[in-house]
Amino acid sequence: MHNSNFSLWYANIQDMSSDMSVLLLLPANTSHQAQVLKYLEKISDVKSNSPDLHFVNALPVDSSEEKNETDRSWSSIIDSEPLTIERVRDLTQEMALSPYQEKYSTFVILRIDSASLPAQNALLKAVEEPPAHVRLILTTSRMEQVLPTIQSRCVVVQIPESNVTTKTAGESTKKIPEDPIKTEAKQIYNLLFLGNQTARTGKYSAAITLAEKYKDREPALQLVQDLLLFVHRQNQQQPQTKNVQVLQRLIATQSMLEKNVNVRLAMEELFFPV
Repeated sequence: MHNSNFSLWYANIQDMSSDMSVLLLLPANTSHQAQVLKYLEKISDVKSNSPDLHFVNALPVDSSEEKNETDRSWSSIIDSEPLTIERVRDLTQEMALSPYQEKYSTFVILRIDSASLPAQNALLKAVEEPPAHVRLILTTSRMEQVLPTIQSRCVVVQIPESNVTTKTAGESTKKIPEDPIKTEAKQIYNLLFLGNQTARTGKYSAAITLAEKYKDREPALQLVQDLLLFVHRQNQQQPQTKNVQVLQRLIATQSMLEKNVNVRLAMEELFFPV
């Protein structure tokens, strides 16, 4: 669920008892690490120095910079490194350990949108079914770059711009443009999943060509993930039954590819018009 008012949201959740992972949607040009700490102050007793609070991919922050938050230009903030598949594997092992002193171990992944799509996929199991003693928090400022499958498994909490400092005195706040989805994903969506049946012959021809082009597992999986992001964005802007059906087909194809089903077969089932 998306909420425009953070205070209204946390008023209904007073502790960390919910076992659903949380995805914090934060304004651009703000310290994600600082905003997570503020969020935790609102809903729990977890302190920033707790041995059970783990920032999975955070970079060291100069304490003097933290103290002068209102005097900083947030446009240059780099408070985390992209999550990798290797780090996800390590995280799975760390999450199995019991907390030291708190009731829960809290793991925080900053800027999940910067993680590669394979890394986001590797994280799905942990997001959907974390151990009972674990609470998982993800952050992003670019929801369109977060896999729909991750979004659907989280409680999404939107922190409004008014709750954070996003500019220095006298500076104008600049909106960061969205990263473009790959052109080919858009072209394939328009060619194969839109239009009427009069173009069926052309679609079959294109589908055969694409199935041949994406016959190897890694590029095929990357294309499916690009399409998932693109169609999800399209459906957010203009919800349509057709988009939902396409998303279901893409998720099914992704599952087939991850389970080592024949790549050509999986892609033909996706590409060929029904």
